[in-house]
Amino acid sequence: MANSLDDLTEFWKRVVGMRPWEYDHTCVPVPWKSVSLQEGKKRLKFGVIWEDGVIPPTPACRHALSKVVDALKKQGHEVIDLQVISRASDCLNIGYQLLFADSGEQLRAPLQNTETHTLPTQHVLGLLKLPKMIKSFLSLILRSHILSFIFGLGSKPDPLSAELYSLLHKKTVMEERQLIEERDIYRASWHKKWMEEKVDFVLTVPYPLPALRNGGSGRATLMSCGYAFIFNLLDYTAGVIPVTTVSPTLDALPADYYSSPTFNQFNAVAKGAYLEYNAEKMKGLPLGIQIVGRRMEEEKVLAGMKVVEGALKVLNTEISVGRTRIIFALAPPEVIICVRDSLTLYSNYPPSPAHSPAAIDSYRYWTSGGQGPGQKASKQEMLGTCAGVNKSD
Repeated sequence: MANSLDDLTEFWKRVVGMRPWEYDHTCVPVPWKSVSLQEGKKRLKFGVIWEDGVIPPTPACRHALSKVVDALKKQGHEVIDLQVISRASDCLNIGYQLLFADSGEQLRAPLQNTETHTLPTQHVLGLLKLPKMIKSFLSLILRSHILSFIFGLGSKPDPLSAELYSLLHKKTVMEERQLIEERDIYRASWHKKWMEEKVDFVLTVPYPLPALRNGGSGRATLMSCGYAFIFNLLDYTAGVIPVTTVSPTLDALPADYYSSPTFNQFNAVAKGAYLEYNAEKMKGLPLGIQIVGRRMEEEKVLAGMKVVEGALKVLNTEISVGRTRIIFALAPPEVIICVRDSLTLYSNYPPSPAHSPAAIDSYRYWTSGGQGPGQKASKQEMLGTCAGVNKSD
């Protein structure tokens, strides 16, 4: 929505400052409330949801969440593991039944003959078209081992899909009212949990995977949306900020992961989602986390995002400074002197191709304690290297 958190905050401040409720009756008449959580270095309490019980976050997404947790702890904030109130599938079942209570007519109506929905939505709309009797029969089989074996999902039943098959059909007025009551009970349980834990914010991933390739959402299905959908159902305020990017080395799955006991224990929905994950092909894709507050806490969530952003900046600076100190400890005095104004290369690993070959070679030598592939440089060569670094930086 914006290039920076400051821009996003300023945008919403100006929108609310226009007092839109004076000319739009659907707007809530609540003026902008300035919130600062950084004054006085207030210690905040964050609750972390690591998994939603449907699809565990892939290594890259979990890595981003872990990084934020570490950054906040280093700033003195309290971070606790927050158990989900109930199965995320319960939230999805209530939410999707309300969303598709009309059997998908509201989604189909605006489309022209040549237009189509995304693959996950097409799958759900196709399911909604099936007669209720057939869906009930398929649900019964999905709960057993028969259909799982036929479709190559292993011997494990698929209760999540089975539940959706039995629930997704056109609702009567009374059924829809009952679902609204169930939603309100679900919201009340979350409110109770929030007050008991006394957390300021909830942290979790916005999605269990990085951005998917075009067409990849078909295997991930709409069941993968739980981490974001739950807060839509609760009507909570959530904001997403960037944290890091996918690294093929840090975020790759083990070579034998798809034959491991861990993967075999996944439900069919999680297996399908994980088959779309490839750290090498997803290299460099952005990873973020979402910061969640309660209803009508937009200003507070923006302030909380600022706290997280600040903690990440400190953490990243400490990492860069730590690397620089290691290099200084290994380098001769002449090198330390000549790089005093050229820390870009020495605080960001690895060096970019823009740096001179001599600079890169010397960098590898000194950062490996003299054990790396580079040849040891003489004083003159090192001083020449530093001059090259200054030019390229």
